[in-house]
Amino acid sequence: MKKTLFVLAVLSAITASSAPARAATDTYRYKAFNAEASFWTEGLCSFTSVYVGASEAAVKEGPGKPTAESPQVWVYLSSFDWCAGTDTEAFGGATLAPGAFSHNKLDAASLDVTVTMIDWATNATFDLTIDLDWTGLGETYRGLDRSHYQGPGFSVNSRWNGTAREATVAGSITDASTDYAAGAEVYGDLSNVTYGATSITH
Repeated sequence: MKKTLFVLAVLSAITASSAPARAATDTYRYKAFNAEASFWTEGLCSFTSVYVGASEAAVKEGPGKPTAESPQVWVYLSSFDWCAGTDTEAFGGATLAPGAFSHNKLDAASLDVTVTMIDWATNATFDLTIDLDWTGLGETYRGLDRSHYQGPGFSVNSRWNGTAREATVAGSITDASTDYAAGAEVYGDLSNVTYGATSITH
């Protein structure tokens, strides 16, 4: 779980680094709720994994409160069969319609969406229909980080804090022929992340 919080901190910092400096003082704020799940199955000469991540964020560059953005989902599928000599790696993402992603603090979340996947090797597309429910499990973990960076003509002060909780995940991830969640090992978590940065040019 501590690793999850660290990864979220790094992803938030990377997102924040894309905010352009526009003035002597520039501020950036980011808040998000995230639900993530990883599924995997292993055979004698095969391995299949699916990652699903959904996020509802609010972002603000400059003064004022963060503005809510449409929820997003990202999906990655990897399947290898060394005996048959086949492999598939595909990625998909989508902006979610209202009601497709819902959550209740770190206690529960649900996702119901169909995502178009792109096979990286062939550029072929196919749909994955995802219907998942997360239920918070056990303790909540918290992390906090502050940093100060100074370079020639500028300085950056940032603050990150996050809470995360492991979760059980139930449901289905299906294409035309396979439910990748059925019988798979699974790990899930729910998290809240807040990041803020102020850059000052001299």
